[in-house]
Amino acid sequence: MGKNKMLPFGIFIWGIFLIFGLTRPIVAQNSAAIAQDSAVAQDSDPVHALRGHRVFEPLPAGAVKPSGWLRDWALAAKNGYTAVMDDVDPEFTRAWTADFSPTCPVGDWGHGSWSYEGGGYWFDGLVRLAYQLEDKELLAMVSRRLAPVLEHATPEGIGHFYWLNRKNESDLSSVRPDYGWGLWASGLYGRAMITYYGASGDERALRAMQCADDSSDIGCITIAGLGSPPNNAINACEDYARSGDTGVAETLTRFFEHRDVEWQSLWEPYRTPPVDALWCGEKHYPEDWVMRFHGVFLNETLAGWAAGTLWTGRPEFLETAVAWQKLMDEKCLQPYGALVEDELYGPTGAYRCTETCTLAAELWRRIQMFTMTGVGEDADRVERLFFNAGAGTTTRDFTQHVYFQQPNRISPNSFIYSWGNKTNCTFRRKHYPLCCTAGVNRILPTYIQYQWMKTSDQGLAAILYAPNRLDTTVRGTRVSIDSTTDYPFQETVTMSLTLDQSTAFPILLRIPQWCKNPTVTLNHEKINLTTEERPFLRIERTWNTGDTIVLNFPMEPRLEQGIDRNAKSVTMPTGGAWGKGSVLGQFANTELSGVPCASISLGPLLFALPIPEENGDENKPVHDAAWQYALDPNHALDAVTVERSDVPHPWAWPREAPIQLRVQACSAQWTHDTEFPRLPKADEMEIGASRTISLIPYGCAKLRVSMFPVAEQPSPSTITENEPAPAADAAHPESDVASPDRDTGK
Repeated sequence: MGKNKMLPFGIFIWGIFLIFGLTRPIVAQNSAAIAQDSAVAQDSDPVHALRGHRVFEPLPAGAVKPSGWLRDWALAAKNGYTAVMDDVDPEFTRAWTADFSPTCPVGDWGHGSWSYEGGGYWFDGLVRLAYQLEDKELLAMVSRRLAPVLEHATPEGIGHFYWLNRKNESDLSSVRPDYGWGLWASGLYGRAMITYYGASGDERALRAMQCADDSSDIGCITIAGLGSPPNNAINACEDYARSGDTGVAETLTRFFEHRDVEWQSLWEPYRTPPVDALWCGEKHYPEDWVMRFHGVFLNETLAGWAAGTLWTGRPEFLETAVAWQKLMDEKCLQPYGALVEDELYGPTGAYRCTETCTLAAELWRRIQMFTMTGVGEDADRVERLFFNAGAGTTTRDFTQHVYFQQPNRISPNSFIYSWGNKTNCTFRRKHYPLCCTAGVNRILPTYIQYQWMKTSDQGLAAILYAPNRLDTTVRGTRVSIDSTTDYPFQETVTMSLTLDQSTAFPILLRIPQWCKNPTVTLNHEKINLTTEERPFLRIERTWNTGDTIVLNFPMEPRLEQGIDRNAKSVTMPTGGAWGKGSVLGQFANTELSGVPCASISLGPLLFALPIPEENGDENKPVHDAAWQYALDPNHALDAVTVERSDVPHPWAWPREAPIQLRVQACSAQWTHDTEFPRLPKADEMEIGASRTISLIPYGCAKLRVSMFPVAEQPSPSTITENEPAPAADAAHPESDVASPDRDTGK
């Protein structure tokens, strides 16, 4: 790991670069910025090959633009948060601005780290959304807010902190507190910068990335941040692929090949494949870090290690990340598509939570890993997360958000496992810390950008479905594809092609795993599908303007059973996220048999029982509303009906949803513990008659039940939906209900 071991390899690498002329380019600092009134994606393909490769290559921000209901939602995101973050909290006015450049510990939460981390999250969403909407206001904001780093980036800086000097020990010390939190924030900012370069072609952005990513002379700290996750690894790979920068290459090589960095046990265990013994409370790593890792750090770490395969070409980096992903999905995946990550990750539960900024990180991580694996099921899970958990983060008007969301939001003041307070499950204008308020800007633009990707043989692939328009270049020809659909609320996607000239190339179409009988037509002729053509149907032909593809994905209601593994009270570890004791270890030493539960889905959508809102207040349930029901897995879908109506515009996830399921449920009664809520076992419920209940998409039900307890036996009698059900027992005590006025967080 020392310098003597690096010398022969370094000479070899430099020799190769010199032979092929790949000397480090430093582009002109005064290159013209993107015009504020232009939002044409540049399709800046990589020009320097990595040793590993992606199965699907992402397109630049702006190549895919939302339409239909998705554009309505994106505009709500713009008006609710992205365009007005400076008004949400003063910290955002200071984010990466020229007049806020402290030399005090930039990683200290009390000295500006929220401005840097929050700015990184916000700008990541801002840049993508600006180009996706072709919005002049947002494009002007991008130019203004990125200008300080674009104009002042220097190789002597530390990460994107251009005002710090890497040769100054005092400045180096300023980025060390809290596991290099400032460098973590710099990596988040770098994601916005590389996205901006891909969309705009502004050479100043590439230069800024080169300056930030080359830290080979100071221990590769800009890749992994002195203990924070390697969240800049993918950025640096993208940087090298476009610049061929030898300093960036040396930094990546020293990090992945030689581990020449100030290693910390925070993320080191995730370089090693998991073992089942981890879930039995056994200790395998120093201080047992692996068992109580922060959710955001987990996602960024897995994505960072997966990037090791891109750089080295060695599969074990990606294989390890995939093994961890598989284990987490088995143990921690909630029915709404995201992991339990209420600060720390943990086992599935009806009242366990997912943090909003972690959700954004998980969405991005799953997409990045999918581009490397090409596994269709991974894309299915991206849709599941986005259409459910993504919609569950905000109010319908996109002006308030939760810090934590839960499958069963019986009231806004629900129990929190890890830390924080009960108001973190309340919709508010902002939550402190500000990570989730900033992170909410990332969710929609991330999904939109990756709906289409390029294939390794210069084709196109439809990865994620929702209404959109694709504008890109394929084999030298401008190609536009309009995807007209109300998916996932309807079953059909119609794709219409427009080309500058007839061109031959392949189009790959993802067939969702949940769809049993899909149909595809090309110009009104049905294409015969075989099991070998899943998960991607490949159509290779000469395409012409006017060609039309119609996808139909019939959706059948399905009941999915699971285990609420947090169904018994446990003693939580002390000391917050970094305290002694293992969260998973303590659960493993308790009762992991848990309580059976059931959820109902249609296509990628999770369905929930909506709890009526008082006067439309998404924080206040109607007192004594009936919500205590159990599902009998053998009969819940007997005589199930699916009722659809037109999708309303503008789209706002209405409670009067355009799709509803009517299913059979048993009325039930049990004592609801508001201090430590849990699903009841069958012998803890008083089961009543069967009845028909209406379920709506999870994102439309802001107060809801989506994980139901399981009834042992069906009730012999049946009543209709119009008959009153028993009121919930202790469902909403007065102290547990929000005030009539919606909390703005101010």
